Amino acid sequence: MGTWQEAMGVKIVTKNFGVADSHKLAVYQKRGGGEAFRKSLTWQPAALTDEVKKSNLRGRGGAGFPTGLKWSFIPKDAKLVYLVVNADESEPGTCKDRELLAYDPHLLIEGMMIASYALGCKHAYIYIRGEMMREAKIVQAAIDEAYALLQEVRLAECCTQRTAELAYGRQRLLEIALALAAKPSVLLLDEPAAGVPQSESVEILDVIARLPSETAVLFIEHDIDLVFRFAERITVLVAGRVLCEGTPGEIARDPEVRRVYLGDDVHAA
Repeated sequence: MGTWQEAMGVKIVTKNFGVADSHKLAVYQKRGGGEAFRKSLTWQPAALTDEVKKSNLRGRGGAGFPTGLKWSFIPKDAKLVYLVVNADESEPGTCKDRELLAYDPHLLIEGMMIASYALGCKHAYIYIRGEMMREAKIVQAAIDEAYALLQEVRLAECCTQRTAELAYGRQRLLEIALALAAKPSVLLLDEPAAGVPQSESVEILDVIARLPSETAVLFIEHDIDLVFRFAERITVLVAGRVLCEGTPGEIARDPEVRRVYLGDDVHAA
């Protein structure tokens, strides 16, 4: 266990301050953004609220009210829950929110996502005063960036649904969206349509087909038709070793590939 002196040197709220393009989603993801939200989804909402209580996390305003305790005040049978983020900085001498909004808006958005999951909230708002126009524009751009990513994978219309409520195919699309948020140069997809109904797999494959050309896609796949639809180059593995490599046309004509996958009788056909 580290000492309190070591803990004092750990930056949480300000860790991305001064980092180039820290307000952009790709930079936020590459610096660990999104991990807390993904971890929160492994807990039930009530358990997540209890964990926040144990952490003694408190608001950064003058009252320092315990966050988990405030969450627990929401009635368990509430049919409609709203989350309102106070970015007003109305306390005398306070200058804290504007820096977070300007340098790390996606940290705020991720915090809103975690709180919304814990509270069963589907509607969230950010209250910000008119003097903070720079910050308001940066935050709006961050929100627009997140929505654009959802539109890219055709999830914008269901963005108010919980992940558990989504059809399995759309959950796979959400996984792809989370990977794309970091602007990867290579996207690894391990059987992306496996176990997905045909009606939903069509949408997944169409989204993959529309990915920007600068994103290389590495498939691990057993569906030959799918492989030949997307691949520009194919590596065939048999018993853990490389059998051959080539273009789809070369692989389709390779006699050894045909023997392994179609059987010896193919030569007699």
